[in-house]
Amino acid sequence: MSYYDYREDFYHIFLAGILVRAGYSVESNREHGEGRSDIIVQDYSGDRMAILQINS
Repeated sequence: MSYYDYREDFYHIFLAGILVRAGYSVESNREHGEGRSDIIVQDYSGDRMAILQINS
């Protein structure tokens, strides 16, 4: 969690925790291009990836 999660901190931490326990690689609040994504989920083989934006 970071400073940018001031309104969505509960959902962000809850979802990231579930995904980590499910065996995925999770990155949080990384800058990409012109914005910042909330959660980036990738399987460990590197075949699949999902970028999640959480709005509260």
